[in-house]
Amino acid sequence: MKKIKVEVCSGTQCVMMGAMDIVASIQSLSSLKQQLRLDRKIDIVTSKCFGLCKEGKCGPFVRVDGELIENADSESVMSHIISIVNKKGE
Repeated sequence: MKKIKVEVCSGTQCVMMGAMDIVASIQSLSSLKQQLRLDRKIDIVTSKCFGLCKEGKCGPFVRVDGELIENADSESVMSHIISIVNKKGE
């Protein structure tokens, strides 16, 4: 069974903008696994600065299975994870 890989930027600006709140939200998914019919493991990794702020983009930054989410918040990341899980069932 393939894991869902979630990388969260842990650079200073992203942490100040709520990156660790996003990590906590993703970790809480494990308690909701049955309700969400989540049968895939979520691999959460905090990564050093993605360096995207220098390009004028707005953090926090999160990559879910390689797809970048700019200006991420818990809801947008959770929604993205759920959409990946739902695609599996199609």
